[in-house]
Amino acid sequence: MFATNGQPQVIVKASECIYDAARQEANSPGKLSLQNGDGRIRIEGEGFLWQQTNSFLTVSNEVRTTIESDYRGKF
Repeated sequence: MFATNGQPQVIVKASECIYDAARQEANSPGKLSLQNGDGRIRIEGEGFLWQQTNSFLTVSNEVRTTIESDYRGKF
């Protein structure tokens, strides 16, 4: 997915994926990795379901989330 200026917003990688055009869903029992455009938010897991109609992603198993902050002790 890309912003209007061409910068990536979301990068998704899957070891395998089945897309059902009629239901507008993608799924896989395999590995999934997802990150936002600057790489500061990352999600990995095994097995997923993506519902395009409502932009809903379910990651089933072994889910790991990493959020990097630029927090420098100031509020």
